[in-house]
Amino acid sequence: MVSTSRWRIPDMACEGCVAAMTQAIQQVDPVAQIQADLIQKQVWIQSALSTSLLQETLKGAGFSPEVL
Repeated sequence: MVSTSRWRIPDMACEGCVAAMTQAIQQVDPVAQIQADLIQKQVWIQSALSTSLLQETLKGAGFSPEVL
């Protein structure tokens, strides 16, 4: 089942970070959709992946995700 989760990514600084997160998530879930707000340092991920798998994937890409 696809759901949307919201994350705070305190170390997200630029579009390059967004691209890196998108690539990491889409390697695990090719149809995932990611929207980012660089000012608020938040991302919304629409995916069938579990929250824990998304968190591990973001950590593996070098980020410190906090689910909101």
